[in-house]
Amino acid sequence: MNQYTNDHCFIVAEIGLNHNGSVKTARDMFRSAKQCGADAVKLQVFTGDDFYWKDKKFPFGKSKQWHESVPELFKKRQLSKDEIAELYNYAKEIGIVCFSTPLAFQWLAVLIEIDNPIYKISSGDITCLPFIEEIARIGKPIILSTGKSKLSDVDCAIEAIRKHTTQRLGILHCVAAYPTPLQEANLRLIQTFKTIYDCIPGFSDHTEGILASMTAVAMGARIIEKHFTLDKADYGPDHWFSVDPTELKQLVFSIRSVESMLGDGHKRLLQIEADSYIWGTRCIVVKRNMKKGEMIQIADLDFKRPCFGIRADHIDLVIGKTIRNDLSENQAIKITDLE
Repeated sequence: MNQYTNDHCFIVAEIGLNHNGSVKTARDMFRSAKQCGADAVKLQVFTGDDFYWKDKKFPFGKSKQWHESVPELFKKRQLSKDEIAELYNYAKEIGIVCFSTPLAFQWLAVLIEIDNPIYKISSGDITCLPFIEEIARIGKPIILSTGKSKLSDVDCAIEAIRKHTTQRLGILHCVAAYPTPLQEANLRLIQTFKTIYDCIPGFSDHTEGILASMTAVAMGARIIEKHFTLDKADYGPDHWFSVDPTELKQLVFSIRSVESMLGDGHKRLLQIEADSYIWGTRCIVVKRNMKKGEMIQIADLDFKRPCFGIRADHIDLVIGKTIRNDLSENQAIKITDLE
């Protein structure tokens, strides 16, 4: 995991279901994400009947204008093993990291075979400890999403992972509401996770727009995952709240800008402050004309800008000293003026 987060925030374009079962669309999305500056694309690997045992129709979309059963939803958008392998190869060709969220045990062997570099565990599987342990045994970096869970669930999931791997763990704060209202984002949880779990903290962003992701980076997120689509008006459950290429490009630019503004946290005088340091800092000046041989008293001194002499905080070097040169009113005292 460190290799992906050392230099800057790891920005993941979540492809999810938005390829609509088309390898061509997925390739177009990979290429677009790369052009926008994302570090990685993420797939979900599944078949329609992998993980739902009971059929139900759920409303999807901002206005709840259409319904589709869950198995039907996934069957229409599933990719085969060969198609997944093709997409991984394409990602290597264009120079973008590709990794996956497996949604069933049988897909783990497929991902091992194609050398999947990172395993994402979805919020929906955070309490499926047998599945989590099986993923951890693979020994690759893991990113854990924490939506729709309690802190005790997160504790148990992390314990299950760390029983089987020493790889650094990415933990994404996530709110499993689509979209997440900004007032429910609770971004301070990012810092909480970093403190209590010694992890690489991140944010799986289900809000609309890019403000929450930018703020998350300022709060310490080192991984940002955002759903991505080529067309927000496309037919499917996730397109409408995903970012499109224009928004993804702006997201990447904004995150890199935030990172640049955050700096390294070390306090020092910057080169760009050098001129201001001289002209905006006070030095010690004499209030009156003084003759060589006089002893300096506090009543003889004032503190004015610019700082072309002894700085005001070094007044102890001046008080009680004899001057070796005549000094004019408002003249800055230099160390060479003192006996």
